[in-house]
Amino acid sequence: MLKLITLGSGILCLGLFLTSELVPRLISNDHDIHFMVSLMRSDLPPLSQDAVFRSTIDCSPPKVVSIPDKNLPKSLMGQFRSNELFNRVPAIVQLRQGDCYDAINSLANIIDHNPNDQIARFWLGKAYFAAEQDELALQTWQNVDNLESYLVDLGWRLYLQHNVEEGLKYLLWATHVDPNRGPAASFLAYIYWDEGQSATAYEWSIRADQLGASDQMVYIGPCRYFLWSKIDLQKASHWCDLGLEHFPNSAWLWHLRGWIYLQINNPEKALFNFQNARSIDPNNLDAHLMAGRLLAKTNIPAAIEAYQAVLGVDPNHTVAVCELADIYGVDQPDKARAYYWECLKLNPSNIHAKERLQSLEQ
Repeated sequence: MLKLITLGSGILCLGLFLTSELVPRLISNDHDIHFMVSLMRSDLPPLSQDAVFRSTIDCSPPKVVSIPDKNLPKSLMGQFRSNELFNRVPAIVQLRQGDCYDAINSLANIIDHNPNDQIARFWLGKAYFAAEQDELALQTWQNVDNLESYLVDLGWRLYLQHNVEEGLKYLLWATHVDPNRGPAASFLAYIYWDEGQSATAYEWSIRADQLGASDQMVYIGPCRYFLWSKIDLQKASHWCDLGLEHFPNSAWLWHLRGWIYLQINNPEKALFNFQNARSIDPNNLDAHLMAGRLLAKTNIPAAIEAYQAVLGVDPNHTVAVCELADIYGVDQPDKARAYYWECLKLNPSNIHAKERLQSLEQ
């Protein structure tokens, strides 16, 4: 019994030492604490919450760059090999502090002793990438399970952080790792459309559609492109129809198809599409506005409701206020005056509103 108590006390003291002395030295901020928690899990770290990428790391001069090898020195915490948490944390902290090559050696040593450590292998790839050893990074990542999904996640998060170049690089690598899956292609199409690189974006939209698009932008991009830029209404219609087969609740696709029907002088079908866009997305101002303009020719109360929907989202929408004044001007002069005055407050140089107001005052 005494031996058990002594052993238990020894373990407790070791735990207190690691908690109070060693761990604080390794961990410098809240993000590192997050890693301490995430690395105790069996899956890869949550890239959506933290991303180590080249632009945030200033690597110290290279020492040794290599792939896992039995002759590498022991890691800083090698004596705790049975505990994955203590195996990885020092290496990841080294990487976050810019000691890329020390991190590479530490992570390679971990993998050498445990080739199935997917998290260490993933971070080793990131360390190679930070050290601009791209070929080694890709070689290392090719042995990580489910790598494609992690590269897609990281690439998209980098893009959302306005790091477009690095985000595209991760996404392109994801397509090399698994060319037969659609998410990376879908995000590449989205980004290239958003960045205005239409030719490249169109190629990725075609590929994403073939693989199974995961984002409606795969179809919105080419539909908008052929509708407004490179005028080809047949192709625009094709992409909108194709997109609605996969994303029937896309307000933007219904909205764009409404514009296509306007271009071919079919106001009835245009109105049908704008109404669908309105019902799906009550904040789609242009759909409300276009529906109001079309309804004003046949159904005044419905047109007024559509314009009021615009003002419900944006009370200072100048176009909606001024056009609503025109509608009221048909048989409700008092309301028309009020809206024309409001129109002039929003746009004092509106000549049409001034002339209409003068006419109503006579």
